Amino acid sequence: MKLAPAGRRSLRGGIGAAGAAALVALAAAPGQADEATPDMAVGKLAPITGVKPGSSPEIPLSLKNKGTGRAERVWLYLHGSAGLDFAKQHSNCTYAESGGYDEMPDAYDAICAVDQALEPGVVYVPEKAPRYNVQKRALYERLGVSVHLENPGWSDPDGTGDEVQGTGPALKLVERKTPVPGSDDEYSGASTRVLVTADNTADFSLTGGELKGKAGETISAAFQFANKGPAWVDMNRVVSTATLTVKVRIPAGTTVTEAPRSCEKVTAGKYTCVNQMGWVSEWSKWPYRFRLKIDKVVPGATGTASFVKAETPFDKNPANNTAEIVLNAASGTSSGGSGSSTTGGSSTGGSTTTGGSTTGGSTTGGSGSASSSGGSGAASSSVGGSSSSTGGTGASTAGGDLAATGSDSALPLAGAAAAALVAGGSLYVAMRRRRAS
Repeated sequence: MKLAPAGRRSLRGGIGAAGAAALVALAAAPGQADEATPDMAVGKLAPITGVKPGSSPEIPLSLKNKGTGRAERVWLYLHGSAGLDFAKQHSNCTYAESGGYDEMPDAYDAICAVDQALEPGVVYVPEKAPRYNVQKRALYERLGVSVHLENPGWSDPDGTGDEVQGTGPALKLVERKTPVPGSDDEYSGASTRVLVTADNTADFSLTGGELKGKAGETISAAFQFANKGPAWVDMNRVVSTATLTVKVRIPAGTTVTEAPRSCEKVTAGKYTCVNQMGWVSEWSKWPYRFRLKIDKVVPGATGTASFVKAETPFDKNPANNTAEIVLNAASGTSSGGSGSSTTGGSSTGGSTTTGGSTTGGSTTGGSGSASSSGGSGAASSSVGGSSSSTGGTGASTAGGDLAATGSDSALPLAGAAAAALVAGGSLYVAMRRRRAS
């Protein structure tokens, strides 16, 4: 075995001895006290219900320094979903809107730099509480608050619009005089989110029409969905799977040769159309188109499309929740609207939005989201309360709980549907609305 030179062995031995001596000295030295550091937390918020569109409620905000050291300065991040924005009332707050896209609607944010010392163990509340504005379109909303020891920046920097500086007195924190909870459970983290439910409605409607055709012909038959507002709807707050289900019965004497990709056959002549859409903007609309072969002419044969009522509890106008598609209507009868017979083309599905961009393609399942405050990403779970109700799913069968029958005579269905179609299968609309801050 080759031996190392004596000098190298001595050097290694010296290093080993010195290291051992250092370890002994370190073990014998008294432990140093941990450096005092701040640890900021936000008080949990209870679910908020019954707020009125047009109102500006206060945010019941409170903070606690759970650490051992003083915080010299903090930043507050406020986040509101599409129906909530913030009153620009504080000069030390910057306000901005983040634009919506396919998987998320618009949102509103504010960053407030609070330049004051916050002592450990003390609970603080705003001297003048910040407020949020409940918009006309508000219904199922989310409000988030987080506190930071450094400037967090915007949660969606790529989509954030123009920044607006607030006016009025600066947001200032004062010590809370009322008794504090006996434990830190109320202040468990640096962020909190709460569900906000506005006293509002959304009118989901279905529109049918009249068609004509001869035996042996293949025609297009369609019905159209629309949200007439005034509110947009976060479907995750209504159905746990963010599902909107439409039950369809085909007119007698016909056979479906092609159905929208979001529709599945249940039994002969009956289909269930399911869209898992995270959210539905107000004033959005899109058609569902079937291709029907007329096997036998049955005068006045009527098909229907109806919502599953449990999935639209916010809709207080049941009169337009069922559409009729009448084929070869008998003389003197009318179902509202008119349709046209076609023998070519294919049923691919699509979507259209009034006043916004058109989106086609497959739906994004369960994608309604609320950006967690402080730029921590998107979440679809309901935080601060439970509000989901059980509704129909893609496995819904005919004969369930249907909404009341009615008809909407606003649209000549087949022709308008064909003009609105975009290839892509399941139909989804995410209408971007950008407002001046």
